[in-house]
Amino acid sequence: MTHEKVMKTFEPEQKDDSVTITITITKGGIYLKMKIVLEDFQSYKQERMRVMSEIVILSGSPSESSRSDLVLKYIGSLLKKEGFIVTHISIRDVPHEALFYGKFNDPAIENVASLIQGAKGVVVGSPVYKAAYSGVLKALLDLLPQDVLQGTPVLPLMTGGSPSHLLAIEYTLKPLLATLKGQNLKGVYLLDSQIDKRQIDNPIVQNEILDRLKKQLYYFVETVNRQKNAVL
Repeated sequence: MTHEKVMKTFEPEQKDDSVTITITITKGGIYLKMKIVLEDFQSYKQERMRVMSEIVILSGSPSESSRSDLVLKYIGSLLKKEGFIVTHISIRDVPHEALFYGKFNDPAIENVASLIQGAKGVVVGSPVYKAAYSGVLKALLDLLPQDVLQGTPVLPLMTGGSPSHLLAIEYTLKPLLATLKGQNLKGVYLLDSQIDKRQIDNPIVQNEILDRLKKQLYYFVETVNRQKNAVL
């Protein structure tokens, strides 16, 4: 029995807002060439990113200059170095009207839900307000499906001005994430004094808390990879 050699080539070409993919197949002297034109390339690219987003980082801080935001962005940079595709979601990007009036079917709310449901892992961060997570974070999570985090590894993170709020992550944020069926990891609490807003690349100034954060992130990555491999 002889095996015919099949040769395939893919030639993507982007022009303006469209992309043409030329597929050439050669088999047994037969030459076949096909062209596929995607007219709306930007929408295609956005959809691909939505599907491919493996880690979603959700910031519950309403402040434009937020320490928790800086830490979450730093975590995102570390996850990207591990080869993950990371999507950042800020509560500030969600329409205020959708949150205030509880619009479950608002496109922005549906998009957040879709991103989280499609993620292999989620990081949720919030500053401590009145011994708990931010009210706007709760307003957003209340609009998402009850099982939006079903079986998903979740790394909770909180920042606060006092060590007395250390238990806020255990008694407020983690129970909230658990009600959404998330698989909670231990999580990390950082003091405001351990974060320097001027250090954008790595805002954490205390080595002990930095090591603790990296250790928790390592467990998070291991859990996500273990679940991905189990599915494969």
